[in-house]
Amino acid sequence: MKQINVKVVNGIGGEDCDVEMPIDTTVGELIVGLVNAGFLASDYHYASYMLYDLDVTSGIKYDDYNKTAKEYGWQNGQVFVAVSKSVAGQ
Repeated sequence: MKQINVKVVNGIGGEDCDVEMPIDTTVGELIVGLVNAGFLASDYHYASYMLYDLDVTSGIKYDDYNKTAKEYGWQNGQVFVAVSKSVAGQ
């Protein structure tokens, strides 16, 4: 199974963490893992988070929790921002 390494930033300008994960990990599994690890606040249900490409000018949001990293075309070294839906205005 192919692994990729990505970086997730907690909110805009927050702390970050490196994540090594199988390419067929879903967005939902990644977010649940980050909540369970204590990186993202546990007072939000996992579906309250969205991932955005760090390059905010691209406007790419990853909010389909059933889609895998492979389906989204994520690459090694890609950086994402995890933002709660309430902060994102969704």
